[in-house]
Amino acid sequence: MYVAVVSLILGQGLFFESVRVLEYGIAVRVGFHLSVLLYEEPILRKSYGFEYEDFCTNVPRWIPHLRPRRRNQERSRLAQVRHDTVERPANSFRISLSDGKVCTTFGIGFQPFWNV
Repeated sequence: MYVAVVSLILGQGLFFESVRVLEYGIAVRVGFHLSVLLYEEPILRKSYGFEYEDFCTNVPRWIPHLRPRRRNQERSRLAQVRHDTVERPANSFRISLSDGKVCTTFGIGFQPFWNV
């Protein structure tokens, strides 16, 4: 979403040949970057720990990969072991996906319609 908003603003600045709109787009880009670095990422690191660190090593922050990257198998195995040993709150449930991954969902006010 952040990349789309900044792209839209910069595109408008180019289309209308407005330096002020381009400056505004750069300011918005810097603001988004700082809010992600100073607010969002620390909260995600605190909430998810090792799993978020593993995610950060495999996924770029702003521009996605064009081709899938190969994951470090040992690191993925460690993430799975840690995930299995972490205690989950009583209001969460696990979903096993077809590719072997396990998703923990916090179901506050959400009632799944399948048995897990």
